[in-house]
Amino acid sequence: MNVLLFVLSILAMLSIMTYARLDTFLDFKGLQVEYKSFTQNEERSLYNEKQQKLYNAAHGKKGELVEDFGETEIAEEVEDPKEKGEKLNGALQLGYFVDKTLRESHPKDYQQMRTLTLKLMDILYRQHPSFAEYYEKYPDLNALILDQLVQNSEQSIDANTLPKADSLSTIQLNPPQVHEAFYKMLKGNMPTRPKGMSNEEWSDLLTSTKIYRALIDFVQINSSKKPISIYLAPLPLLEAIYGKGLAADIASKRYSLYLSVRREEITTAAAKTELERQYNGKQSPDIDSAMLSFGVSKTTPPK
Repeated sequence: MNVLLFVLSILAMLSIMTYARLDTFLDFKGLQVEYKSFTQNEERSLYNEKQQKLYNAAHGKKGELVEDFGETEIAEEVEDPKEKGEKLNGALQLGYFVDKTLRESHPKDYQQMRTLTLKLMDILYRQHPSFAEYYEKYPDLNALILDQLVQNSEQSIDANTLPKADSLSTIQLNPPQVHEAFYKMLKGNMPTRPKGMSNEEWSDLLTSTKIYRALIDFVQINSSKKPISIYLAPLPLLEAIYGKGLAADIASKRYSLYLSVRREEITTAAAKTELERQYNGKQSPDIDSAMLSFGVSKTTPPK
């Protein structure tokens, strides 16, 4: 009798284990079927959709939404071998502040560049909480910074030894708080976009009161005189030139022209004429038209 009970117990345990293994096997097979379906249908569909968007972004396909997949930076013109034209520059020229020869050769341009740089620094930093303490103590902080850059360049500098924009922080400004503020302006604190973050989440992060743009993203240093490209200038720089309302209008218009050029509906020359017709002369009164360029290219303009 005891042996029979033992045998029955063993059989019961074996049947329970067999059922559990069968259930696990069925679950695994179900996952395999679902995974196979995803890789064959959903994943391929998502991949195809991404490739289609990338193609549209590159070619400006008519009737399709062109998305911006990267971070916003100063645009640099990509030269089209089919259309040779002016080289566009969407940055402020800080060479006037560190190159005495350039400054003295073009005194009027220097004054206008100073005005624009002061306006841009105001737009980017004056109302930002991270700089409240600096501006409270030094209301003319921006002018103090630019004046000291000029003072450090009173001796003529050879064009080949001009500092790069990102090395301006090595120029010692006084008092130390002014130097500290300038360092923070130059470097900014823009984060790197985390993988998988949606466009909406990224936009919310960029508009956070903790984030401020780096000044070096808006400037360059060289010994030549170049007009500022309205087509490639970042939005804050457009605001310094035209004011906030008109700057947003220009950003929308130039992107529309970019799409038309990409689709070969108009030429870059016709797009330039249109941009110049609408906005030349509407800039701030203290900025001459000669300081601005309205050329259009196939490079995506900043949004």
